[in-house]
Amino acid sequence: MHTEGSVIFSAPDIYDDKAHRRNRWRWQAAKELLDPHAFLAGDDAGIEASWEAQRRYWRGLDAKRTGVWRDLNVHHRPTEVREILGPVVERARRYSVGVPQLEHLFDAVEAAESAARHDG
Repeated sequence: MHTEGSVIFSAPDIYDDKAHRRNRWRWQAAKELLDPHAFLAGDDAGIEASWEAQRRYWRGLDAKRTGVWRDLNVHHRPTEVREILGPVVERARRYSVGVPQLEHLFDAVEAAESAARHDG
């Protein structure tokens, strides 16, 4: 898994602490939760196992909100959605690959950022 993409699947504090020896195991565990080979191969059992691992991981975290949520609702600042998801959406469009849910998420976060700029 690419490091940039794996940020989406982990809490920001786990990503930030990945260089600290004491907390490195948390980052390693987060990266192992999603098996890209199962998705590429269309392995339904592997895909379901990856998603179930994600669900177990997220249920076990103290942080119940994502970094995007905190950026919008606590810090009132732009998110990293453009940098993280933007290239994926752009490539999907370039190669005519439908990613409607990802596009919807991207557009919704951008709309929330825009509303926050106009309200604040």
